[in-house]
Amino acid sequence: NRIGPKTQSALLEVMVEGQVTLDRTTYRLPDPFFVIATQNPMDTSGTFPLPESQMDRFACVLHLGYPDPVSERLVLRGEAGSGILESLEPAMDLDGWRRARAEVRRVRASDGALDYAERVVARIRENRGFCSTRAAGHWLALSRAEAWLDGRDFVTPDDLQSTLGDAMAHRGTMDDRRLNRDERREQLGRMVAEVPVGWKP
Repeated sequence: NRIGPKTQSALLEVMVEGQVTLDRTTYRLPDPFFVIATQNPMDTSGTFPLPESQMDRFACVLHLGYPDPVSERLVLRGEAGSGILESLEPAMDLDGWRRARAEVRRVRASDGALDYAERVVARIRENRGFCSTRAAGHWLALSRAEAWLDGRDFVTPDDLQSTLGDAMAHRGTMDDRRLNRDERREQLGRMVAEVPVGWKP
């Protein structure tokens, strides 16, 4: 959120259409393409508010917190800077990444899983929380990825419950208030606990 509103507006095209337009010429972006961004507190100098339409296009939000003592010591010693990045090796090549993405998309979400997800979404909306159809789709995609990382080809209630906060905590308001992400995570946790699972994978 350190880029100005005009640049943020251009970023929407990139995130939604996978293309960028410069001087009336449109350029397709390579596949894979995705956006990773950092967000600073709004009271930090030089930050700009992010529109809800843009926040809704980020699939998830992660809070990294502070480094552990060993990692922090490396930073303080100057041993964790750009020199370390130059020595990193990729975990997989592009073909491997595309195969993994295809496998995640094949993870099965049963009718029971979809019913449960829809009931949770309805509970969020009943409590005047923001939850777009896009947000629900991102949540389900994260749940599929969670299942795949656990070596399964089907989504369980645990997958949905464990990814809800990551998928929803950065989007819009909760009960008409603009809460911080931790408060939203707490509210989301209470809401999902109120919804009976009602199915087994």
